[in-house]
Amino acid sequence: NTLTTPGSFNTPMGVSKIIRSQLKPTHEVFVVEMSAKQIGDIKELCDLVRSKFGVLTSIGEQHLETFGSIDNIVKTKNELIESLPDTGVAFFNMDDPKSRELAKLTSKKSIYYGVNAENLHYRAKDISISGQGSTFSIIKHDGSRVDFKTKLLGTHNVYNILAAVSAASEFGVALADCAHPVKLLRPVEHRLELRKIGPNATLIDDTFNSNPVGSKAALDVLKAMPGKRKIIITPGMIELGEKEYELNKQFGEYIAEVCDYVILVGKKQTQAIYDGLQVKKFNKEYYIATDFNNAYYHLQSFLDKDDVVLFENDLPDNYGEG
Repeated sequence: NTLTTPGSFNTPMGVSKIIRSQLKPTHEVFVVEMSAKQIGDIKELCDLVRSKFGVLTSIGEQHLETFGSIDNIVKTKNELIESLPDTGVAFFNMDDPKSRELAKLTSKKSIYYGVNAENLHYRAKDISISGQGSTFSIIKHDGSRVDFKTKLLGTHNVYNILAAVSAASEFGVALADCAHPVKLLRPVEHRLELRKIGPNATLIDDTFNSNPVGSKAALDVLKAMPGKRKIIITPGMIELGEKEYELNKQFGEYIAEVCDYVILVGKKQTQAIYDGLQVKKFNKEYYIATDFNNAYYHLQSFLDKDDVVLFENDLPDNYGEG
């Protein structure tokens, strides 16, 4: 009997609201997403929730503007592990370099999951990504193996499912019993949400809070999708501090390797992405839109059957244009 915090209820105020209004004595498991923008944010939530199990999925460069450095992000994520009781269990994605560093530092009982790393308790293998979702197998440390299928797109979602299955299995849920609920999973709204657009073209809606890890994952999904042309509409990423230009430029370089048509939203905001395209000598079609309405109308002017369109991030139309 499980309660989970709903989307964006990941701050002290949001978590407190769920505890007071929804948490019942009959709940056996309470799953809490923890948000952080500065050192101490995770500890504050841990003091409130008193977690017994902590899952680290990845440690990326989002919110660098408020954190100041990747080292501060690492320290903040580690607040979750340090707050666990002596009897607690920490789950680490061992394919993530920063998570792997933290795994070596803790004396708490640790469960390792991943795809490529050595000495894993839970491993995903034979991953296949398509327009219909993802298929893969999970192998447990006792040698048992179960095949999984999900409508969720992207290798990063395989990691998320692997983390959840690892935790459930450690709670005593049979590995085979995890397959059906995974099959029923639906995408979170605006996070790699798949739908049809225009003349039987495909839209990948990933407009909610883009960051360097997520934007690369979205491009990997776009690349893996069967289709006539691969098209992206994006205003770029924000809240990345001093590294914002550099990371958006890298984003532009990834875009050049995947996309046949690029629509950038806002000339000033997307200069770094444009520079990244030039580094890769992108010689295909691109368009710089004044705002999202302009971008969408331009898309409609050439969109064709079997095209695949990625909407990546959704900033206010006046952001960064001054």
